[in-house]
Amino acid sequence: MENVERSHLPTGKPVGQHPDGHRVHLSGRAVAAFGVGTAFAIMLASGVALYLAPGGRVAQDLDWRWLGLDRQGWEALHLGMALLFTACVAWHFLLHLRVYKTLLTATPAHPAGHRVEALIAFLAVLLIAATALFALPPTSWLMDGHSYFKQTEGLGTGGRAWRRP
Repeated sequence: MENVERSHLPTGKPVGQHPDGHRVHLSGRAVAAFGVGTAFAIMLASGVALYLAPGGRVAQDLDWRWLGLDRQGWEALHLGMALLFTACVAWHFLLHLRVYKTLLTATPAHPAGHRVEALIAFLAVLLIAATALFALPPTSWLMDGHSYFKQTEGLGTGGRAWRRP
C-alpha cells in the first residue's frame, strides 16, 4: 500500500478517496509548493509582458493588447499573482521554520551552520537593492530597456517609436 500524505492544514479534512480505500487529506505543503511555483510562472510571464509593453497612455491610445489582455489586464494579473505568491511564500516559510532555524544553527553535519550562505544571499539582495536605489548596472540597464519599450508601440512592432496621431 502507498503512503497517503496527511494534512498539514488545521482541519485535516479528507478531500478524496485513494484507490485502495484510504481517505486522502489535503497537504498544506503541496498547496504552498504548487502555489509558489504556479504564481511565479504567471508573474514571470506578466512581468515580461509589462516590461515590453508601451507606456500607459501610449498603450491606451493604441488599444494595445498582447495575448488578449491590455496593459491594465496584465497589471491586474501581475498584482493578483504577486499577492498569491506572497501568501504562498509566507505559508511555505511558516511550514519550514524549523528548517530555516536548523540552517542558521549548528548541526552535527554542519557544525558552523549555513551562516556564510545566508550572509551571501543577504548581501546579494542588498547589492541588487543598492543598484536599484542608485541607478547602477545591472538594474539601470533593465530600466533603460524598459524606458525604450515604453516609448515604442510595444511587442511585435519592431520597436517603432509611437507618435500621437
